[in-house]
Amino acid sequence: MCDIVELVWYWVFQIKVTQAEAFTKRSRPTIVDWYNLCRDVAVAEFQKRKKMGGPGLVVQIDESLFQGKRKYNRGRLRLGDRKPEEMSDENEESSDEDEVINNQNYGQRIQGPWIFGLCCKHDTILERRFFKVEKLDRNTLLPIILNEVEQGTTIYSDKWRAYSTLNEHGFIHKTVNHSENFIDPITGAETQTIETLWRHVKNKYNIKTRGATNILPSQLQEEWWRSLQKPNEDLFELFLGAIRNTYT
Repeated sequence: MCDIVELVWYWVFQIKVTQAEAFTKRSRPTIVDWYNLCRDVAVAEFQKRKKMGGPGLVVQIDESLFQGKRKYNRGRLRLGDRKPEEMSDENEESSDEDEVINNQNYGQRIQGPWIFGLCCKHDTILERRFFKVEKLDRNTLLPIILNEVEQGTTIYSDKWRAYSTLNEHGFIHKTVNHSENFIDPITGAETQTIETLWRHVKNKYNIKTRGATNILPSQLQEEWWRSLQKPNEDLFELFLGAIRNTYT
């Protein structure tokens, strides 16, 4: 039992698998299995989430391509996060995630999944939620927003047209034109916080070098669980409570 508790503690405090191997002398598969079991608890908690935001609160939304580079290729990793140029019609599909894109001087890059993100600052925390999506059209993104965000919330986004009807659904929608400003000088709308979170998540899971793995959705739900924890709280005790809620 002490051995299990030790591995749980390592996961809670984000000790890398390689470090846990050195500390415990256990095999990598054993540690990975226990880390995945711990993540399952966060996933179970995610299924019980309530809507974020509310009157007086701001939710920033954005989308990002989780694209990596094929191993051993040279050149830049990627052209950068961008909406696919071929999406002139909202109902067109986004690029297939297994497609390999070739550009001169840029090496080969695997077209990874699109991730839609939302974040909201409240009660000293920055709650964030991420969803893997197949398309970036209104029919895909609007249901997620309606399911995740309280009516009356102020939503900040760029001018991607899939968001153009948010005011009709009980939200206060403000936009920023990124080709002109980082922060809209009139409305104050900006998406800099969610854009910072993209960098954090991609760096944490080595997206630029390895690309997205098949456990990315559960990793993103773990990010949500961690975002709810306040700095002065006992994270390990909170996780033990989550285990009790999940398995009893």
